[in-house]
Amino acid sequence: GRDRGIFEHKNRVYRVIGEKLNEVLNDGTHTELGDIAGSERCIISGIADSIIVVTHGNVYIYDGSTVELINDSDLESPSSCAHLNNQIIYDGNNGRFVVSEVGEAGNINGLSYASAESNADDLKRVFVFEETLFLFGDKTTERWWNSGEGKTGFGRIQGGT
Repeated sequence: GRDRGIFEHKNRVYRVIGEKLNEVLNDGTHTELGDIAGSERCIISGIADSIIVVTHGNVYIYDGSTVELINDSDLESPSSCAHLNNQIIYDGNNGRFVVSEVGEAGNINGLSYASAESNADDLKRVFVFEETLFLFGDKTTERWWNSGEGKTGFGRIQGGT
């Protein structure tokens, strides 16, 4: 099958090939863990003992034993995710992003959305690097930090656009 994404979490390697999430063992063999529908590229992240796979507006969580599709009505069809400080950040609709509850990638509060504010361009990807959240839009990129304040607990870094 087609390689759709790969990710390392807690010294283990996970890979989506075709419609299957696999763990890649040290000898290179693959162990199937569960189904990931579609053929689109996957963005993969990890939190605690779980693996999060985002693809084509769907979020799957592997909890160490099963792969489950998350059906939280407050989650707005994300195309990407990132991990920071025991939370998962997802992109949403209309330039918005949301942060999961602490330690619970599949628990989204609909009141916890915020918007990239410097430009009205559409949010394309959330990404974390060196404890900074990057919000990549069509034309701009904003940097946010985990301030612990506001709806999301994140604040925009002034001058970070």
